[in-house]
This record gives sequence, C-alpha cells and structure tokens, in this order.
Amino acid sequence: GGDNGLIRTRQLTTVDKTFRWYNMGDSNFHIPHNRIRNVYEDSEHNLWVATDFGVCKYDYKSEKFIAHYISNNDKTRNANWAYHIVEDDKRTLWVSSYNGGIFKIKKTQLLGDQYLNIADAHYGARNGLSSNNIDRIVFDKKGNIWALNHNKGVDVINAGSGKITPFSIPNYAGGNIPGFMINDAAGNVWVGYRNDVVKIDPASGATKAIAFEGAENALVKSLLEVGNKIWVTTT
Repeated sequence: GGDNGLIRTRQLTTVDKTFRWYNMGDSNFHIPHNRIRNVYEDSEHNLWVATDFGVCKYDYKSEKFIAHYISNNDKTRNANWAYHIVEDDKRTLWVSSYNGGIFKIKKTQLLGDQYLNIADAHYGARNGLSSNNIDRIVFDKKGNIWALNHNKGVDVINAGSGKITPFSIPNYAGGNIPGFMINDAAGNVWVGYRNDVVKIDPASGATKAIAFEGAENALVKSLLEVGNKIWVTTT
C-alpha cells in the first residue's frame, strides 16, 4: 500500500512470479487510485481496500478490484476519500472518510458489482461529529464506535441510540492533536499523540497517559497489538 498502488505477493523471501501490482495505469490490474489508506479483511475473508477514490472489493476469481461509490441518502456526502473500514457483529461495514464523515452500509449490498450505493446511515458534522474528516474508527466492547477526527479529537457514537458525544481526554486539548487510534483485545482504546499514547477504558472513561522517554517530536503514525504489548511507530 501507500501512494503507488497495491502489491499482492504470496512470497516474502523469494520471487513470486504470480505477483500482482494494482495501480491506476494498469488496465489488467487496475485500481481507481494509487493512494491506499487501509486494507481490511472481514469475518468472511472478503478483502476491502480504502482508497482516495472510494472503497474497492477484491474479486478472488478474476483477481480484480471492484469499485463502489458510497454516499448518504441526499448525496451531499460521499466516501470517495475512504480512510478506514471495519465490520460490526451484524455484518455491517463502517467506512470513515475525509470530507465525508462515517458511512454505515450492509455488507451484502457491496458483495455484487453495483457501483452506486446509498448508505444505511451517515454520521457527519451536521449530526454531531466534531468534523467530517475521520481518520480511524474502532469498536468498544459495547459496540459503540470511536471516531478519530483528523487533527482534532475523539467522538463516540452510541451503538443503540446513534447519539454522538465528544470524548474529552484531560490535558490533550488544543495543540496536541491525536494521530492514530486502535482498540485492543481487552476492549481498551489507545490514542497516539505527539510523544505519548493514551489508554482509555471505555467502560469507566478512565484515561492513562504513557510518555515516550526522551522523545521530543515523536508523532505516533501507527499502533499495533501483538500478544500483550502495544507496538508504536513514530516520526
């Protein structure tokens, strides 16, 4: 992934003669945009890719990507700049986007080759999000959606009511903006800032800041849970 398309390989230590490089300029292995934001495998092993030209689904038989245009009901917002994709326990996909907000859409609607798709629900600035620019979305144990706003803060969408509430993290207002967010196996939410990460217990709302010793300008770029540890990459 990155800004030069997507490469599929079945080997990491030897040459894979069946590798595929999906990019905008290849008519045989085409993808609608070279900027890849997220690659996601759902519970049924469907492969989805978030790009700067919407959501694409991989067709294993043809080895091609199928593009899907997703918009809200009145078509004022769309997921053309898709950033992140997750699936809930009802086989519904949630797609975050830049300038579009968050789209909730039944996965079955996207399993065919239909290009134009209307989301079942849409969340944006006009109904409570801090912005329409959403970098990451994760679930907590109750199924609530946590949304990381680009260069802003964190919002929580209640799974039952759909009500959106900003989540205030003490001492992290103003200039210190979040850069990445994940959930772990225990149900905690982790938010990466500059020079530290914050661990959130969604059940109690308790937060714990963990500083990077000696760091001066380390902006968190990614977080990953491996075993009982959280690995962090920074600038």
